Amino acid sequence: MGRWRGWIGAVAVIAATFCAANADQPSARPGAPAGAPSAEALALARTLVEATSAGGMNTMSGLDLPVGNLRKELGATSPPQVKAVMTEAVFPTLFDHSDALTDLQVKSYATLLSIDDMKAIIAFYNTPAGKEMLRTRPAIAQTNVTRAFKLVDNLNPALRASVASTAKAHGWTINNGPMMTPIP
Repeated sequence: MGRWRGWIGAVAVIAATFCAANADQPSARPGAPAGAPSAEALALARTLVEATSAGGMNTMSGLDLPVGNLRKELGATSPPQVKAVMTEAVFPTLFDHSDALTDLQVKSYATLLSIDDMKAIIAFYNTPAGKEMLRTRPAIAQTNVTRAFKLVDNLNPALRASVASTAKAHGWTINNGPMMTPIP
């Protein structure tokens, strides 16, 4: 577990930085509705979410929860506490609110995709190729995760060197992997 903690931290730092830099910059495609989505856009988006099974807890696969902040707010300090809090409290609570998660996904699609795009995507998912893509999505996701673990494991020395260089440039020390603290 310890060897994974290093690269997970490095990837989390990169992802958090990217997400924070782009959080207030939704990039709607040309032709997507400006402002609040129309009733037609919301209906198509809901159809798209249902066609792709992207709603409810499946929405979580596309979300990056601020686990570090959540962990601090909930008082979890050790890996076993974090795991227990996430699996026994956070995820069950989110599951109880899966309709709200579905609504998030619907609103995202309706806001960021044009009506014509949603119609085309729905039409694609109704084709044999689209149905096959949906059928194989879990296997594709698992394969991607497995390959990503291997890639990041192979990149671990380069990631560690890059994190060490960045930490040094900012005057930070590295404690037990990529966990950085400012030098007093």
